[in-house]
Amino acid sequence: MTFIVNRQLIENVATIEKGGQTYSLGEHRDFRRNSELKSFLPDSGRTSLAWTALKDGQVLEDHTHPDPTMVIVCKGTGKVTGAVDAEVREGDIVAIPANEVHGFVGTGNGFVALSLQFTGTGLYEDVENAKVTFSISPVLSELKRENEHRIVSYIQIPFFDLLTDGALSDEQSCRRFKGLLKLWSKDFQRLLFFRMATTIDPDHLAIAKDHFKEEFEHDELIHSQLEPEWDAVLNACFSWFRQAFINGTDSEKAVLMHLVLECAADEFHSRAVEAQDVSEDAKYFEVHALHDSDHAELADKVLERVPEAELPGLINVLNQGWDVLELMLNRISELVREQA
Repeated sequence: MTFIVNRQLIENVATIEKGGQTYSLGEHRDFRRNSELKSFLPDSGRTSLAWTALKDGQVLEDHTHPDPTMVIVCKGTGKVTGAVDAEVREGDIVAIPANEVHGFVGTGNGFVALSLQFTGTGLYEDVENAKVTFSISPVLSELKRENEHRIVSYIQIPFFDLLTDGALSDEQSCRRFKGLLKLWSKDFQRLLFFRMATTIDPDHLAIAKDHFKEEFEHDELIHSQLEPEWDAVLNACFSWFRQAFINGTDSEKAVLMHLVLECAADEFHSRAVEAQDVSEDAKYFEVHALHDSDHAELADKVLERVPEAELPGLINVLNQGWDVLELMLNRISELVREQA
């Protein structure tokens, strides 16, 4: 979810000691000395910077970008719209996650700001291929808003602790983790096929086919010969997704595939690629970390024209998908820890 940090909430380092002497820095506020901004900023990447300004009453319509964006208000006042509705002024830092709906309006005398991205080309560096999508439909906007809430809670589940608490440093636990991950990855391949085989709408089918081609046999990148034993919870979760992709509408399958599974995968693989305990399978994680965000974006192409009457049903399917996925991943975490 987009958040705003006022300059005063960033710790000020006014002086520094070097060689036994104290030197004044005036006012120095490093963004990483604020916990929220520190968690938002990547450790590496290609930084792109641009000046941006809106006059009083000038509107930048609600839109999305595929990359996280930070907007630093340098002068004046304005308003953030979209997923967050808030006033901003000089010294405020607006942190916008990838694919979150947002816009700006100039107020007072307008505002001037710096726009920063941390990966790849800048938003408008290549004008012919500008990284922006306008005219978000009310249905897609609401689905993405709900999805952002689910992502925030999802990354807090116990499954993610496996990557950071040393549980996978045990060889047997790591082998079991990879075996269970491969089991789910194989089932994900089936979901791609079921979706492609049962999709009716031509636009949805074209996306499903391209997605299937890009994901085909990625499960083989996991180097695990372990065949985990049958587990009732995992089997029930796998079965729920299979039935959803066989019997669901084209829009329901798009919600589950792109807003739930691919967004969830993007959060996991982008973290797993840094985990030393699974470095043997670095290619698997690197491939997914590179493409998952693009696959999540495919939701925009197939859910833009969904009738508003379908929104309640799609919200229900989205939340059910997250519930089942979290249950499944936490069960994987339990099984891995049983091995230790």
